Amino acid sequence: MSGFHSTISRRAFMKGLGLTGAGIGASALAPRFNDLDELASSDPDRSQPWWVKEVDKPVVDIDYQLMERYDQRNGAFQDGLAKYFGNGDAAKGLEVLNAQNALYNEVSDKYFKQNKPGYALRDKAITTARGAMGTTYSFLGPQKAATPESRGVPKWQGSPEENYRMLRNAAKIWGATHFNVVELDTATTQKLVWSYDHDGRKIEFEDIPVPALSATKKSIPNSVRYVVVFYVPGSVRTNTRVAEPLGDLARCYEHFFNMQSQLMEFTRGLGYQSVGQTSNQSLTTKTGFAVLGGSHEQSRMLSAIAPIAGPSPRPGMIFTDMPLTPTKPIDAGIFRFCATCMKCARACPTQSLSLEKEPTYETLGVFNNIGAKRFQVNGATCRANGNGSDVNICRLGNWNTCMRACTFSKLEEALIHKFVHVTLSNTSIFNGFFTTMDEFFGYNTELSPDEWWKRDMLPFDQDITQGQWVRYDAK
Repeated sequence: MSGFHSTISRRAFMKGLGLTGAGIGASALAPRFNDLDELASSDPDRSQPWWVKEVDKPVVDIDYQLMERYDQRNGAFQDGLAKYFGNGDAAKGLEVLNAQNALYNEVSDKYFKQNKPGYALRDKAITTARGAMGTTYSFLGPQKAATPESRGVPKWQGSPEENYRMLRNAAKIWGATHFNVVELDTATTQKLVWSYDHDGRKIEFEDIPVPALSATKKSIPNSVRYVVVFYVPGSVRTNTRVAEPLGDLARCYEHFFNMQSQLMEFTRGLGYQSVGQTSNQSLTTKTGFAVLGGSHEQSRMLSAIAPIAGPSPRPGMIFTDMPLTPTKPIDAGIFRFCATCMKCARACPTQSLSLEKEPTYETLGVFNNIGAKRFQVNGATCRANGNGSDVNICRLGNWNTCMRACTFSKLEEALIHKFVHVTLSNTSIFNGFFTTMDEFFGYNTELSPDEWWKRDMLPFDQDITQGQWVRYDAK
């Protein structure tokens, strides 16, 4: 069995690929440890691959002085869409939306009656069955767990690091693939929390002992200072390769809402407060906190991208007053790669993604918040059911055209993919070449729904990497 493991050096491997003379040697790709003591003292909890660098600030520039807490009533939901398509006149915009919705329903019904693959009876049946067990999620949580006070014992007391590991392991045992923590600061990170949710409730931090919810306001105690972001796995093959509604099975929202309730009940059982979100009443941008916390990097499209898992996992979050050790942002070369790749933007059927070569602070409309220097996305045209007189084919599927096109949706199906990830984290000189190769090998080929039904898949359809990337999380 001694010959089972390859003993080839990184330099020999690079030389075999003809890249040692291209300005990127093996030493540039090796972990940056100067001696064994430094190696031994490295963070044992850091589960990111060795080529992912931990940094003090995210690679996307953020101007917190420019940023304001965003009013989610202007977001790309019903009211925000109506304002956009009505040029400020919500009533007029609602007429446009109603026409788009009617067209969407007409086309979807036509495909169903035609027994079109992806819209046939079995496809409809499984997509409606996925939520049969229901989900439990709310701002205040279930509030069913016995508290330490009711048990007659003191609350749990642990160091921030102990608490972090404990909460992380709870999330992992319930299925989280990524887990990161960001501490709220009124001058910086707290500005990512909405000022109003999209249903019009004000979100306010107050000097109160416990969270409170009314018809007009969500009140969060000032002691709630930690944002926990966790990700649950989505099937890469189903989510990014099947464009029809069948692909929506992999979005995992039911999973992370249940996990949100579990984490909230866990913190309650330990004697701490927490608040969460509902499906249409989020508290903040999950992408932003995933980037700040270091499980993901900002991308050109709406989804953040993880170094191994790509854009497929889905995020959830809770706010808590349990002291936790914050995690740091990462630099894996992803955002820099997005600047030259543009595959997602070229694939977008509604031209909602930017084709600019440089990120900008300039926004496209009220559906964008100001303050982050990024590639802006037109959330209104992305989410709308219609595109002029045509149905939004991406919306008719499962909003996955950009993710299917994304170079990072291939994970590590072959050894060369790992090499690509390592290279991108250290240099951008091969970015154009890697984009071309991604297209050449046909990774964007869409799987037919009929092919999906014939496959013999592993649990949760995690068959491409056999769950390999589940080991990788922030810290």
